[in-house]
Amino acid sequence: MFTSNKRYWIAEEVPATASPDYSNGLINPFPGAAAVITGTDTGNVGLSMEFYDTAPPLVTDGWDEVADFTIWAHDGILRIVETVDRSDPYPLLAFQGPGGYRIRLHARDRDTAFDLAVETPIEHHLIQVWPTTQDEAEPVENHKLTDVLGSRRRSRPR
Repeated sequence: MFTSNKRYWIAEEVPATASPDYSNGLINPFPGAAAVITGTDTGNVGLSMEFYDTAPPLVTDGWDEVADFTIWAHDGILRIVETVDRSDPYPLLAFQGPGGYRIRLHARDRDTAFDLAVETPIEHHLIQVWPTTQDEAEPVENHKLTDVLGSRRRSRPR
């Protein structure tokens, strides 16, 4: 998955204006969208996706950062949006159509890939998705926050 400017989006539509919120260091949620913060400045990040009918077991081993958030797919076209306009090779995250979805994001090797421009992925992400009735305003639930990049972002003044 190609990223630039140290991020990619999970969204139906990327917000025109988005103020950064570094409180989590991994996910910057907005109504109907979320920016995912990468260590890789420009280039490919390894990305896997898994889809479930209910919340999967929490696994944090082998990952540096793991957090959940809720997002609503009003039109049912919630997807990965790369920061460079390329073909859309990823399945829709709103796999059951319009409604609420809980997304668990796992990341590793953001520190190793920090500020690099790469062709071969160094950094890897896993996105797990399942339907939910939780409100989008539900706070991000942090399960594991251990990388240096996330720590630096979390310590920025708000």
